Amino acid sequence: MDVYFINEDTGFVVGSFNSESAILRTKDGGVNWDTTTYVDISGAPDWIGFISISFVNDSLGYVSCNGDVVKTVDCGETWFSLDTADLWGFTTKWFNIMFVNKDTGYVAYQDGGAEFLRTFDGGWTWEVDPVMSGIRKFNSYGGVYVGCWGGWAILDLSTASWSYGYRLIEEISGLTFWDMLYHNGRIIIVGDSYMPSAALYATSDDMGVTWSLKYLDIWGIRDIQFINDTLGYASGGLQGTLKTIDGGNTWSLMEIDDLGTGMYKNFENFHMVNDSVGYAISLSSIYKTTNGGGTPIIDVPVLYEYQSGVSENEFNVINVYPNPVKDELNIADRKRNY
Repeated sequence: MDVYFINEDTGFVVGSFNSESAILRTKDGGVNWDTTTYVDISGAPDWIGFISISFVNDSLGYVSCNGDVVKTVDCGETWFSLDTADLWGFTTKWFNIMFVNKDTGYVAYQDGGAEFLRTFDGGWTWEVDPVMSGIRKFNSYGGVYVGCWGGWAILDLSTASWSYGYRLIEEISGLTFWDMLYHNGRIIIVGDSYMPSAALYATSDDMGVTWSLKYLDIWGIRDIQFINDTLGYASGGLQGTLKTIDGGNTWSLMEIDDLGTGMYKNFENFHMVNDSVGYAISLSSIYKTTNGGGTPIIDVPVLYEYQSGVSENEFNVINVYPNPVKDELNIADRKRNY
């Protein structure tokens, strides 16, 4: 479900299967893994369901699960429950957890609808955030930037207040946001679109006032990370991982070697430690790269682009055919009004 590496050697993966859940830890770059199965959580169901990881430093970390949060202060040697299930009186599913320092943290959960909790004492007590709702995933780059179902927000840590923008562009619907970050003065949101069926890559250079949207010819982007100004990675829905070397202007689909095991190549999440070493997880497997993601297979076509503020909701539509390409690639650029 989630992966986080403190450095090239030490990292964690969390997941669950049927009635078993585990926090996996490696100290040797994934060669060996310690398994910690956490069962004895007061008030939680037999199926714990570890979901999301957040580390504040090399030793202090948190893992969210169904109805509770567990914490470590010794880099995963031991974990203890914060008893959030007893505190809140319900058992629910935490979608994502994020601690911005040792005291201040946020958790998104599902209990009939998407809700949002916050803590200011390291997780021992929680309260409902008075503003946020509909949250599924958050990320922190030079501040806290949150992506949710069809919306986004920015958290001012000095005041614990949110700047909230529910939609990117009012005229466009059917978007789902999976991840969000702040990079080089730019807010970046990734996700998927149902009309058309495509991956969404949206950027704003003015803190969300105007947006540029690209619809990429793959199904969805779940996770995104930039290593430096130009080098970035994204999980490409059902098609593995993507890489950019020009700051996100163009993306390439990367080759994934399963060593003949037949394991899933559909990356749900990944963590690049540097420009060479990274780890990724699919439904039932853990992958590692030591060469920056390997070899590009093909550039991902842009179906069309949209700029907020363009009159009459005018799109630039890019037709690329045939697909797949064999000997000749045709590109047609035309305008379309919606």
